[in-house]
Amino acid sequence: MKLRFTILLLLSIFTSLSADKSVTKTVFINQANYADKTTNEIKKILLAKAKIDAASEIFGDFIKSETDIENGKMIRNLIISEKNGLVHLKGEPHYSNGRSFGDMQVTITAYATTADIANMSIQKIELHDFLYTNTKIAVKYFKKAAEDAFLVAALVTKKPSLKNNPNQVEVARSLAISVKFSNNTFDYASSSSVMSGTVEYIPFFLKNK
Repeated sequence: MKLRFTILLLLSIFTSLSADKSVTKTVFINQANYADKTTNEIKKILLAKAKIDAASEIFGDFIKSETDIENGKMIRNLIISEKNGLVHLKGEPHYSNGRSFGDMQVTITAYATTADIANMSIQKIELHDFLYTNTKIAVKYFKKAAEDAFLVAALVTKKPSLKNNPNQVEVARSLAISVKFSNNTFDYASSSSVMSGTVEYIPFFLKNK
């Protein structure tokens, strides 16, 4: 019999998320790498890069690692790294020539509000006595199906559109930071399970994915 389970791990490198926070970033690109772009287009690319770097410093990098193991052997190891978060600009971007020939650089001062920071902070959903019943699924697949249903039901409370998504399980897995069960019982006679637990998530991802 083949057994398969997935280990979900979050490694979050968050800076200290307190009240409004601002950073000043200077980044550059070499215009020779964008020979098919106009100066204005290069400025937009440069500004976007500066905003991403600012968001990374304020919010940190979100790293999610998924590992699938079958028969004691790792069959897939996926690491997803993202830089997310909303930043605002103070004043106007300052464009100038870089240190090397052909370089263009921009300096910005970006900030995130208290609400922005809260939107990137880990939140919890508690779900109690969730009942899952399925008489048409083999016992060896039941536990995983039940836990997937629990995860979807929890996230639907914050993202209602997930309920009608044909890929709801895959989407729910990508949105959840962690799932912890405080109770998970299985009744063989009725092919049902009653679960209670907590799902961790980040509001920004729920709103933007």
